[in-house]
Amino acid sequence: MMNTFDVSTTSMGVIYRKRVFTAYHLLRPQTLLLAAVVLMLMFTLVPPTFYEHTIHEPDLMFANPVLFIFLITCATIVLLGIRVGYAIAYRMPPRLATLVRVPAFVYLMLPTVAALGLLLITIATILRNDPAILALALSGEGQQVKLALSHASRGAMMGSLPLAMGVMWWVWANYLRLSLRINRLGKFMLVFLVGSLMTSLFLSALLMMSRFVLMPAIFGFFLIYLRHAVLMRGVRVSGILLRGLMIMTLLLVLFGGVAVLRSNIGYHGHDALLTSFIGYGPTSINHLAGYLDGRFPSGLLKQSVLPNDFGFIYQFPFADRFFPTASLSFAQAFKLSFRVTYDAGLNGNYTWFTSWGQILAGTGWFAPLYLLLYGFFFARAWRGFTAGGTSGMLLYPWFAFNVLFTFGANFAASNFLSILVLLSIWLYMYSGLVRISS
Repeated sequence: MMNTFDVSTTSMGVIYRKRVFTAYHLLRPQTLLLAAVVLMLMFTLVPPTFYEHTIHEPDLMFANPVLFIFLITCATIVLLGIRVGYAIAYRMPPRLATLVRVPAFVYLMLPTVAALGLLLITIATILRNDPAILALALSGEGQQVKLALSHASRGAMMGSLPLAMGVMWWVWANYLRLSLRINRLGKFMLVFLVGSLMTSLFLSALLMMSRFVLMPAIFGFFLIYLRHAVLMRGVRVSGILLRGLMIMTLLLVLFGGVAVLRSNIGYHGHDALLTSFIGYGPTSINHLAGYLDGRFPSGLLKQSVLPNDFGFIYQFPFADRFFPTASLSFAQAFKLSFRVTYDAGLNGNYTWFTSWGQILAGTGWFAPLYLLLYGFFFARAWRGFTAGGTSGMLLYPWFAFNVLFTFGANFAASNFLSILVLLSIWLYMYSGLVRISS
């Protein structure tokens, strides 16, 4: 049997004890990191002839030893950061003095209604600025939607999307904990409100033709459920694997569904769907191989990725009011990413080259430190998630999804991160000042 660590929560924090491997350990940072590396290595096994015919660029990743060494090295550094994060004891922060006590239903309803209201205002603002944007999205005009959003999103609270996602996670986690203290009518109302919040989030993702709003939201929802299922219901390893397969299938269906809309697959044929899956998976690894081979113009590449590596700073809420050039930097970086990919002799329709490649290109020799800190905060989020802390419930699902999404872009460092951190502070204050009545 494999020895590892399990946890139990106390009023002072978390106590760790040795025990055998259980289903709960499948949710740990090390497991997700290993899954990400295995997935990326599997992407390199696409037959070169098939890949080149599908994506129309040379296959640079097949049996590439430099690529394999790079992936293993980055994973090792992140793992070291995780170990450092584990080494520091985790303690729950002290709770604030109670200001008011309310029933459990009201306690969960208030943040849900607030998040839903902000999201509906955002959707209404986008549709008011450009009523035709919904028709463009439904017709599969992805590029036109992206262009229209530059105008339609003016005055819209785009931060309401990650905020809604975080509130949904928090409410779901607390609902699982408090369901026995909520009557049938209250449960029905909460299910209706959370369902409305998820529906509004889906509509927002549809309007922006963005898979990477809804997918992490559903993944985090499922991860929190798994935590409850393992701790409270004793689900075994086989149960976790089965449920994991179900959620991965759902995410692939969602990914493909948006690809259908963006590619207008009814016109282009079913090959467009296959090309989309290959283009957003193995192509990212192939572009990483091209980057390691020195094909990308380093100066321009750094300009295109550096803002994204520190998006949680550049796109901090309301930062553009103090630094008007922040949004411009992101717009320029986005356009530049297509150019540098074409200049590398690769298919410029796909600009990802993995989050680790993006970090190295943007930070240079500081990349090991960046990855070390990434692993460190991933581990700290896990400790909070294990203990049931507010920040852990918001940040661990976010990091967990993006570790599995390492083959894509460094989305973990986007403004979603800064909003989730601010939301965790707000919810910490809320859960201290507002308590559940007996």
